[in-house]
Amino acid sequence: MKKSLEYLNIFLAAGLLAFNYYIFIVTNNFAPAGLNGIATMIQHKTGFSISYMSLLINVPLSIAAYFLVQKEFAVKTLFFSLAYSFSFLALQNSSLAFIQYNAQGHDTIYPVILSGVISGVVYGVCFRGNASTGGTDVISRYINKVRPNTNFFVVTFILNGLVAVSSIFVYADDSLNYKPMAFFGSLAVIFMLVALVFFVPILVEYWETGLVPRYPTLFVCGFVALAAIQSFFSGMILSSIVQKNRQDFEYQLQQ
Repeated sequence: MKKSLEYLNIFLAAGLLAFNYYIFIVTNNFAPAGLNGIATMIQHKTGFSISYMSLLINVPLSIAAYFLVQKEFAVKTLFFSLAYSFSFLALQNSSLAFIQYNAQGHDTIYPVILSGVISGVVYGVCFRGNASTGGTDVISRYINKVRPNTNFFVVTFILNGLVAVSSIFVYADDSLNYKPMAFFGSLAVIFMLVALVFFVPILVEYWETGLVPRYPTLFVCGFVALAAIQSFFSGMILSSIVQKNRQDFEYQLQQ
């Protein structure tokens, strides 16, 4: 009975987060922190659903957590990710647009505050139930297990800061001269530089001693490098879309 209640709470928290994104975040064009923020920006520019991006990221992370962190934590995190993804997908395909809160560019601080409060409640429910919302939470849990004294705050702050800065350009007026490859390419370079800054000392130490004492840092480096690769290919895809739209526009003018 206790386990059933725990999973019910996780399911309700996932549904609440899906409503949060649908009602406040996506409608008012701002990106939250972490990997969900990247997924939100990708949906804004490409239409690729946050639900699918969440599954692509969190399913592999949950499988890794099953072997590297804790089985119960991994199963609950996977359950949350599936419940959140399918809940948001159902809302996207529903006719409930009338419940969305659109500030229309005025007093946008209110949806930001409201979404932050709701997200905080969701995180609290998940952490209390030995689960997580996925993404960087899984990596943080792994690092805390391997090295309890490791401060993951700095790395998390850097990643969230990059997401916040990126959102300024992503949500800019679409009438501006949009150059996706320049933006996402620059973002990829930044991510890769961050990864290299942490990776090079580990590589030098491995050459000298044959050991990798800072394995959690190596794990974070790989994760940031994957984010760089994802950003690069996002830029390539968006550039192709922009070029195709321009060709279609020119073709219509000649008709």
